[in-house]
Amino acid sequence: MKSRRVLVALAAVAALAAPVLVGPGYEPSQLRMHSGAVWLTSGRAGEATLVDGTSAEVKTHVPVNGASVALTVVQQGGDAFVLDKRTGVLNRVDGATEHVSPPVSVLPAGDGLVVLSSSNVVRVVDVRSGTVASVDPATLAAKGEPEHLAEAIK
Repeated sequence: MKSRRVLVALAAVAALAAPVLVGPGYEPSQLRMHSGAVWLTSGRAGEATLVDGTSAEVKTHVPVNGASVALTVVQQGGDAFVLDKRTGVLNRVDGATEHVSPPVSVLPAGDGLVVLSSSNVVRVVDVRSGTVASVDPATLAAKGEPEHLAEAIK
């Protein structure tokens, strides 16, 4: 009889503690599955790879400017902007056609180069020198001259 009371007490404590420990959970109407895709780079192969977000399957491999261990990518919509930090060259991969733009030299090569995207511009930033260059995402044409935001960023 005593063991039965202990089991009932433990069951009651577990029932009360479960919402605190696990949380209230989510109703099926609150769950939203979003489809999408992500561009990744493979420097050794010198290519950009499109991976489907829903199935995690590789959709395509697109050769970009030869092999380089210094490739980095940023995505804007379905398009990829691939920067080779070793050469300072930027390419655009059209997500719909998989066409690769001709390479455009944006900033001098350096290990501090990063590429960033916003709705109407793609920026290449040299975090070591504080230089920022902006390009048009459709044409990769320069939008003004590169700006020096700081003498040196440490």
